[in-house]
Amino acid sequence: MKNIVNNIVNCEKETGKKIIDVAEKNAMKKVILCSMASIIICIVLLFLTSLIPKSALQKNMEKSADYYSNHQMFDHITHFMFLSRQDNYADCILTNIIYHIDQSDLLHSILQAPYYNPEDESVTESFSYAVNHKVNANVDYSRYWHGSMVVLRPLFVLFDITGVRLVLGIVILILTVWLEILLFKNRYSYYGICYALGLLLVSVWMCAFCIEYAMPFVVMSVELPVLFLLLTKSFNKTGKTTVQRPELVLWTVLSCAGIVTGFVDFLTTETITFTMAYVLYLVIKERFRQMKSLKEECLCFLKSGIIWFCSYAFMVLLKWMISLAVLGKDAFFAALNQAALRINGDATLGNVIGAETVSDFERISGALWRNIGCIFPFKDEMSLKGTLLYVLLIGIVAFCIWYLFRKKRESCLNKMLLIVSALPFLRFLVLNNHSYIHFFFTYRALLVGVVVLLYLTGGFLFGFLMKPKKKH
Repeated sequence: MKNIVNNIVNCEKETGKKIIDVAEKNAMKKVILCSMASIIICIVLLFLTSLIPKSALQKNMEKSADYYSNHQMFDHITHFMFLSRQDNYADCILTNIIYHIDQSDLLHSILQAPYYNPEDESVTESFSYAVNHKVNANVDYSRYWHGSMVVLRPLFVLFDITGVRLVLGIVILILTVWLEILLFKNRYSYYGICYALGLLLVSVWMCAFCIEYAMPFVVMSVELPVLFLLLTKSFNKTGKTTVQRPELVLWTVLSCAGIVTGFVDFLTTETITFTMAYVLYLVIKERFRQMKSLKEECLCFLKSGIIWFCSYAFMVLLKWMISLAVLGKDAFFAALNQAALRINGDATLGNVIGAETVSDFERISGALWRNIGCIFPFKDEMSLKGTLLYVLLIGIVAFCIWYLFRKKRESCLNKMLLIVSALPFLRFLVLNNHSYIHFFFTYRALLVGVVVLLYLTGGFLFGFLMKPKKKH
């Protein structure tokens, strides 16, 4: 009798496992289908918006050219010049590309992304001349999709560069408020506060002053509320059905976010569309008491990272492959050379052309401390000593809070949050040339570290203060 019962139990387990395996395969098919749909939608929208005629953009392009001519390329908005530095240079090039989309040869124009900039002439002078004279684009910028044009071209019909930037900033603000409302309504108010403070500490408001900075934050600001709604719904169903897998919901969103990020981003803070989504996933998972062992959680984190990275990388490689087929091998090898430069290229003191080249150690270490330093209120000069002092003070405070108010917990949430928050540093090290040169905007990838630090230290403090006192 006992053997019969055991056989029935084992049979039920095997049946349940088969059902889950089939459901997981079906779910992964949905992930792939959603990814392919995202790619098709992105490319179709890029071609459709490129049909907007140059004449519809002309007036606001002229106003934008005047703006660039009257502002420094790397102006700063506040007295704290490092955390609030604009990149008018990149925005000017992007605007130049948008202006030179040629409807008579749309495929080549979109893939080549050409703009007008004669040698030894500033991009502001070139763009100003281009909008007032009939010229042919002479510089190829084919390594990126420049998918932000899907949003920007319609906006430039209505606004000049300042208006377009302001609209993007308002969109990010509205979407962030939507997420905050969802968090507070569903009793995630503490995380909502940490997230809002984190955005302020990485100067997210600068997205209203630079298109280049805004695009990954636009993607993230759409991604997070959608992910929150889908995950909370999924976790609520967990246990009621054997086929419900919240991580599959996460993977679908991450895959789509990775593709869209690769489509619109200019290589700025691309990792936030993975790190902030994964932190939100962990926080929700902890609320529903679904956290597993550290080993299992690390495996899920690894799978999620691979899915996001492969989606992002595939979108970038797709552009290179299409460019290779249509534009020839020169465009492909130019993209590869730029990728190699971003990883291990030379950098100069002060990012000045012709200045002394820094050593490999200075470049790699600078890729770390220069990004960290941008979070702090440096004005005229940012130094390694000053950055280390700030980091040391914060580290001491965080350690004291942890040491005094820590308590043993069964969940591995804190460890997982720390692991996720380490990703931007890995990014800085891998792309050390890029991170050293463009530290004044890549530093915003540290948003995840700031939010996690606030969440953990505040959690220890609140846990102690809210602890019920023992009655004598």
